[in-house]
Amino acid sequence: MVATPYCGLSGRKLYLQSGQFTSTLTTSVSVIDVDTSPQGISYDLTNTPWIGDQADKLYLTSGQFTTTLKTSQVTSVDSASRGISWDGTNTPWAGAQFNKLYLQSGQFTSTLKTSEDVSGVD
Repeated sequence: MVATPYCGLSGRKLYLQSGQFTSTLTTSVSVIDVDTSPQGISYDLTNTPWIGDQADKLYLTSGQFTTTLKTSQVTSVDSASRGISWDGTNTPWAGAQFNKLYLQSGQFTSTLKTSEDVSGVD
C-alpha cells in the first residue's frame, strides 16, 4: 500500500501517513530551521519533494525525510509556491502569485514550461 505524505503547519513538520490515512509512519524533525511555512509535498518512491513558502524554494529531501538533497530558489518565477509533485521525469508545481502551473525539469534543474493564468479555471 502506498503512503500519503502531508505537511503540518502547526508543528512545521513533514508527515508520511500509512496507506490511506491509517496511522503516521514517519514524522520529520521540525523543518522550521529550513522553512517556517512548508506547503506542498509529494513522494516519488525514492525522495520527497516539498515547498517552503517562506523562503520561496523547492526542496528535495532524500528518502522519507532523511536529509535535504537539493533546493531551488523560485522567487524570481513565483513568490507564492504551493503544490508540488513528481511525474517520474519532471517536477510540476503551482504558483499562487501569478496563478500559474510550472514544470521544472528533472528534480529542480530549470523551468521547462509555464502555463497561462489558471485563475479562471477554479
